[in-house]
Amino acid sequence: MLSLLSHELRSPLGVVRGYLRLLTQHQTELSAHHRDAVAAALKASDRCVDLLAEASALAQMWRHERPIGRQPAVLGEVLQRLTHAAGTIDDRPVPIEIDSPADASLSAESPLLVTALASLVRAVHRAQPDEAAVSVSSRLTANAGRAGVTIQLAPRGLSLDAAPDLPLDLRRGGLGLSLPMAAAIVEAHEGTLAERRADGRMVVVVWLPTS
Repeated sequence: MLSLLSHELRSPLGVVRGYLRLLTQHQTELSAHHRDAVAAALKASDRCVDLLAEASALAQMWRHERPIGRQPAVLGEVLQRLTHAAGTIDDRPVPIEIDSPADASLSAESPLLVTALASLVRAVHRAQPDEAAVSVSSRLTANAGRAGVTIQLAPRGLSLDAAPDLPLDLRRGGLGLSLPMAAAIVEAHEGTLAERRADGRMVVVVWLPTS
């Protein structure tokens, strides 16, 4: 259904964007107010294109049509890339603090895994009421007798270790389809994903097997 929706919406959206671009070719004939309106509409249509691409990519992940090119990766190097990958929210960089990473090696498609973790960092940042940095910590753990590493993404200074692990709420708004995609990527890496909540704040816990 996601693939069908993405396919069917591309054509009418393309028509809308075509007419908007046509208007931009006649900028001198438009008032400043109308030029601003057209620019805002084009920006919104760009976001729609991105969402359709996300829907198509997510459908491929769910159908296991997107092969995962797993290679040896060092956890510390993966986490350090989050500082850049998390990008900005409202034109401000997402503040991240990377604690000393656990000495662990993963079998992963590093760019894909970084994308997933960056989406989770952004979700944690958006869920808190203040501008505290997102702290990224890790420790070696086992899951069902299998060696691995637990990565915790939490607002700085917040500890919810006593809170129960809950399924990650994939329906949070304002993040596009990045949370379902992050969950699909973690699953493709044989990992697990959970969240802990308290007082409107959240912590995300990712477990991944080590190689």
